[in-house]
Amino acid sequence: MICQSHSIVDDAVDVQKVAANLPGVIYRYVVRADGSDEMLYVSPSCRQIWELESDAVRDNIDRLWERVHPQDLKELRVSLALASRTLQPWKHEWRIITHSGNLKWLSGVAKPERQANGDVVWDGLFLDITDRKLAELSTRHSEERYRSLVEATSAIVWVTEAEGRFVAPQAAWSAFTGQPFEDIKGWGWLDAIHPDDRLRTAEAWFAAIAEPTVYEVEHRLRRWDGKYCYMSVRAVPVWEADGTVREWVGVHTDITDRKLAESVLQESASRFQKLAQQEELLNRIANQIRNSLDLETILDTAVAQIQELLQVDRCVFSWYEPGVGWQITKEAKHPKLPSRLGSYAVESSTLSREYIFPLKPLRADDVTAIVHPELQEFFLEIGCKSVLMFPIKISQGKYGLLKCSHDRQLRSWEDGEVELIQAVVNQLAIAIDQAEIYAKSCEAERQTHRKNLELEQALQTLQRTQVQLIQAEKMSSLGQMVAGIAHEINNPVNFIFGNLEPAREYIENIVRILGLYRQSYEPTPEIQSVMDSLDFDYLLEDLSKLLRSMQVGAERIRDIVKSLRTFSRLDEAEKKKVDLHENIDSTLMILRNRLKDKKIVFGSTEFYRPEIQVVRDYGKLPFVNCYIGQLNQVIMNLLSNAIDALEESNNHQTLEEIKSNPGVIHITTRYLPSNWIQIRIADNGTGMKPETLSRIFDPFYTTKPIGKGTGLGLAISYQIIVDRHQGKLYCHSTPGKGAEFIIEIPG
Repeated sequence: MICQSHSIVDDAVDVQKVAANLPGVIYRYVVRADGSDEMLYVSPSCRQIWELESDAVRDNIDRLWERVHPQDLKELRVSLALASRTLQPWKHEWRIITHSGNLKWLSGVAKPERQANGDVVWDGLFLDITDRKLAELSTRHSEERYRSLVEATSAIVWVTEAEGRFVAPQAAWSAFTGQPFEDIKGWGWLDAIHPDDRLRTAEAWFAAIAEPTVYEVEHRLRRWDGKYCYMSVRAVPVWEADGTVREWVGVHTDITDRKLAESVLQESASRFQKLAQQEELLNRIANQIRNSLDLETILDTAVAQIQELLQVDRCVFSWYEPGVGWQITKEAKHPKLPSRLGSYAVESSTLSREYIFPLKPLRADDVTAIVHPELQEFFLEIGCKSVLMFPIKISQGKYGLLKCSHDRQLRSWEDGEVELIQAVVNQLAIAIDQAEIYAKSCEAERQTHRKNLELEQALQTLQRTQVQLIQAEKMSSLGQMVAGIAHEINNPVNFIFGNLEPAREYIENIVRILGLYRQSYEPTPEIQSVMDSLDFDYLLEDLSKLLRSMQVGAERIRDIVKSLRTFSRLDEAEKKKVDLHENIDSTLMILRNRLKDKKIVFGSTEFYRPEIQVVRDYGKLPFVNCYIGQLNQVIMNLLSNAIDALEESNNHQTLEEIKSNPGVIHITTRYLPSNWIQIRIADNGTGMKPETLSRIFDPFYTTKPIGKGTGLGLAISYQIIVDRHQGKLYCHSTPGKGAEFIIEIPG
């Protein structure tokens, strides 16, 4: 019948719980287009006011009309009719007579709304104001001056002196608070303000007085029966002609009903916000499941989001294996609680039979109330006071468990929370299945990739072995041939070299005897004629030079043979300590013919390019422990490549360009502090592009014309240095400026 509409009652809200926490009666009342009326809803607290059950009122609204005081019935109906017609906010007070004969005063407020079908719906609130009315009646004779104002405004009007103190009786204040003037005079009125609001009220009041300015505040004021009511307070200064404040006039307006309605609305909004947050969490988890197949990420997100939203002490995910126990793998908890990650060997046929296998949630507001002793003992052991657990069935008989718990105090789980977690669990079950399928496919892909790598490595190994076999056979044959040639040359050279010195002595003796003959005997004309024709004096002079030239040639042949024998040590299997500089020099000796000046055809012009200069910058090296035959092969290959690069550069230059920038090979050796030996071979040839530089050590890769390179030289050199000697071989090169190869091997 009488209502105040603040949209308190809504089909989606649990009205019974809201109504149970509010004073008065919440209802929904409708006036049909045909003039009939009906009470669609009335909260159970109508029993305290009308002594009627809510069902009886809904069945027959006349039971309420019958209780209205006869003197107030007409005015009540008129006010309702007026509000239905104007749809203006409605407020009214009237009396009722209960079934037991008690007279009560009621207050009602509402905002009527017309529906599309012509019905007018009232959502509102009834309040029992009998106590207030009785208080008003008890003070009516002493408050005649204020009664009309109070009844019209439902407010408390008061007056203070300029300094803000009560100096005269305040009938309205005393009537409402029950305080006599002796208690409120001065600043005593502050005692009626709620303790939590008292300091704030006093500060605002003193600030207004100091300005002076309008005083506005809201606080709770204690009524005569001890109940606190919400008040909206406003006071203004009354000015003297000279501009000073004469007094303050203020009014307290009771806004308790509004505050209660706001509280209900806030509670409703909070509930809807919580539902929205829960829906958002569910959607977020579902989206992550769709966007990610990483099970660890999904589980981490689920437990963290649930723990944050529900504000539980701990949320964990664990794997459960019958006969073994729990394995807690994911956890989100209050920072002051210890971690529970790990394995727990707890087994219960009751747990498996009653909860795990049938996928039945375990809900316990108090774990001490769990009827299964082994479960109760387990939860108490890990510090749970309240627990909510959901099993998840995974493929192939595997189970997961999502558990929320309160460890610091008991918690009563709400149905909405249970429904939320159940929805999350359903999504997790799908996610885990998808993640396992994805993990299996990834594992299959990894195995395939691993097999492909193994095949690729096997192919590379086979290629290296093939290269090594080809090169080993080639160099072995070459070494044997070179060694054989050196041996065959060495025997006659030794014979010649060994007889040169005696021959020189013999010839010198003969020349000395001939000289003595010429001094002692005069040659006959015939002998003199032959001596003149042979230019005998020149012959004697040149003979000694000829012998020296033969000796130099023999020594040269012997050096070459020695170099060939040094270089031919290609098949030596053991490491030996050798003089590295001697072996470099032997290699240069073999390549000496390629270093000499050479004829170059440039267009139609032929000319000889200058000799390639070799600059030796040898450091002080100890004897190096290495496979010297193989190391000689590397040095030979790098020097040959340097000569090739210089010749290639010269083929595209004029004689003047070559003379201005002649070919030079720098050979540098150093003993590094790390007990390593470094050999650097640099040229000022054509250099290499980055794409060529990145592949120079690949087998069968060559930049030389067909027939001039196999692509094996640098690949084998790399294997000899890196694999055989556990060293390093790398190259720096700039196109047009040459290249530098660096060998580093342990000393």
